[in-house]
Amino acid sequence: MPTSRSSKEIRILHTSDVHIDSMASCATLKSIVDTAHRLEVDLLLIAGDLFDHSRLDVGVIQGALAELKRLHIPQVLIPGNHDQLDQGSLYHRVDMKSLFPSLRFISSHEGETLTFDELDLKVWGRAMDDHNENFRPLAGITPRDNGMWHLAVAHGFFLPSRPIYVPSSPIMAEEIEATGYDYVALGHAHAFRDVSQNGVKAYYSGAPHLGVTDDEQGHAALVRLHPSRGVSVEQVPLD
Repeated sequence: MPTSRSSKEIRILHTSDVHIDSMASCATLKSIVDTAHRLEVDLLLIAGDLFDHSRLDVGVIQGALAELKRLHIPQVLIPGNHDQLDQGSLYHRVDMKSLFPSLRFISSHEGETLTFDELDLKVWGRAMDDHNENFRPLAGITPRDNGMWHLAVAHGFFLPSRPIYVPSSPIMAEEIEATGYDYVALGHAHAFRDVSQNGVKAYYSGAPHLGVTDDEQGHAALVRLHPSRGVSVEQVPLD
């Protein structure tokens, strides 16, 4: 079971699959940012597919990033299968590494670890370059060192057991368990789902799309990392 020597309590808002495809759809991202403000979280994780495709007008991309800029806490973003980091990626049209200090964009195809000393926390992720069976979202993950909270963020298809047919971007149950991390934030499935494995908490946040009527709300996952009570996850409505 994963353990951490961290004495800090951390609150995280985990979302994915926003699928922004127009200026109008930036309203969903605004709701995510507003919810992060209301819940007073310490970190925002976006587990892939912030954007719906790579043909977007640069104005839409800038509009979405302007929403994220309102949030003055660390934010981690990885590419998913809709906005994958290939040669034609939309991310080549924007210098993601120098936009604003709070946004951390994971661009390594081999995986990289981000360290947030102020949160006593590390986040590992891997940028998707091609959505096929050869891309393994958790491959090459850095072993934990138990000195901080350890999180992974990944975009792919969860498999509880090894199938005859392997889908694109597979995430095996044993791969989640083998991380030994405190939390694995997943994207790709559009429903909130618990896929935790032997003490390693792992969840799909579900897609956050707002409903078409006033009584329909989008959702995200609120993750609490507590030094004595461990990790808890709940689905929360968006503002």
